[in-house]
Amino acid sequence: MSQVIPIGAVEEAKIIFQFSCIVKEDEKLSKFSFPKWCLEFFSRVTHYNLEESRKYLLSYIDLVNSMPSVFVWSDKLYQVNQDQIHCISKASNAAGGKIILFRPGLCDLKTVSPFEAIHAAGINIWTEIALNPDVHHHGMEVIVDAKGTTFGHLWSVTLNQFKLSAALNNFVQEKIVTKVHMVNCNRVMRIAFELLRPFIKTEVFNQYVFYGEDLSKLYESCPKSSLPAEYGGTFDDDYTMDERMSRFEVSRPLLEALWEQVKQVD
Repeated sequence: MSQVIPIGAVEEAKIIFQFSCIVKEDEKLSKFSFPKWCLEFFSRVTHYNLEESRKYLLSYIDLVNSMPSVFVWSDKLYQVNQDQIHCISKASNAAGGKIILFRPGLCDLKTVSPFEAIHAAGINIWTEIALNPDVHHHGMEVIVDAKGTTFGHLWSVTLNQFKLSAALNNFVQEKIVTKVHMVNCNRVMRIAFELLRPFIKTEVFNQYVFYGEDLSKLYESCPKSSLPAEYGGTFDDDYTMDERMSRFEVSRPLLEALWEQVKQVD
């Protein structure tokens, strides 16, 4: 996918340079040497509102340091993608954003817990942020498929893990995720959502859309040409596992270098 820049490349370069100067002058942010892709992302995701970018970057540092055990590479990432529990599609939605598929019901509790899948999901998303500039401009849209979720999945998640999941959701959905489509919702998923709800920001909660059998509203933002057959779509040219592995090999050193220095905050 080609890079989409809503303003001229020269003008954008000037804005991102200006943001780098703001970062260097900030008492907390100046302690770090942020990579170019990171400065680009935090500039673009706020539509170049650099004060908002500064605050969002500060909130990211606070998030990483509030849950350092989550911001580490997970070997479960490969199984989560292989089993198609959480994967980012090669297809794009109507606005040009990426489509995320999350199927917690596919978690085999003997090998992958729902929270481990959420942990891996975060790495999936940051891999896309690091490698795909289109996400900076157009964000992501999530389809959560509750098919197969059981009370065993629900009871395997502790209250603290629910809180951590909500904190991650609040950050990602504030600027990156535009909408979350909840399909095949069963009683278990609705209970899980009610447990999460007290920890979810109002503006984030408003992004959730629940579906019965009628998926026509889903097709308004995610055309059938961008969806797999199980959701009434025709898209069948997704990443192979080898392609996903190659992307992780590229993103891992980028993300680990960022997390390592951000965790050194006083």
